[in-house]
Amino acid sequence: MILETSRLQIRNFGSADYQSVLEYMTDEVTTHFLGEGRLSANQVIDFLASNSGASPKAYPIIEKSSQVLIGHIEFYPWFGDHTYEIGWVINPKFQGQGYGYEAAKAILEHGFTQLHIHRVIATCQPENPASYRLMEKLGMVREGYFRQCIPKGNDVWWDEYFYSILKSDYDNLGK
Repeated sequence: MILETSRLQIRNFGSADYQSVLEYMTDEVTTHFLGEGRLSANQVIDFLASNSGASPKAYPIIEKSSQVLIGHIEFYPWFGDHTYEIGWVINPKFQGQGYGYEAAKAILEHGFTQLHIHRVIATCQPENPASYRLMEKLGMVREGYFRQCIPKGNDVWWDEYFYSILKSDYDNLGK
């Protein structure tokens, strides 16, 4: 898959992406809210390998003007072939510039118009307002609040917000 926006390119991962992914996926602050947490160098290699094949779950986000990999966006079937999950991780150097929104908007457009999916879901922790504000800006609706549903380890449990957007919601945005 290759998608382009005015500032970004979303494509498949390659082995040359290792150093860029290593930079943000080994950062404790950036990965704090990710289920897998901070990755080791070997786990970054595994992440790239698992997302370089025929059915990747994650795609690098490239800033077109500099050709720098600034993060990645996840987009994959979540329930059958009609519901997908979306998520994003942006290198802290590039946060707050609208890149996550721009990439997610392009992925939603692709999912609803090209893949003809019915629904896209996303989740985040209540302590991550940047993520749930982005979901809401995309037109997603909070469907649920799940208490202590994610084991983080050491007897720590996270709550989770659950958001979705339907094809019909997407079609009505901006009308």
